[in-house]
Amino acid sequence: MAEEKKNTLTVDGKEYDPSTISDNAKNIIANVQFADQELARLRLQNAALQTARQAYVTALKTELEGGNAGEAADASA
Repeated sequence: MAEEKKNTLTVDGKEYDPSTISDNAKNIIANVQFADQELARLRLQNAALQTARQAYVTALKTELEGGNAGEAADASA
């Protein structure tokens, strides 16, 4: 017969039965989960912005090293 896995909440190594914790504790858990999700989202956003920044820096270096090519095209317009 298959074993039923009992849900437990573990905080700092101590296990709690979710059916016995207070509504306030459940609200706090939801807040912790929300904070964790936001931190994960912000980590991904930070990675995307770092990548974009590096692309801009690379484009700037290319533009500056190419130097007069961009300016000559602007001057002839």
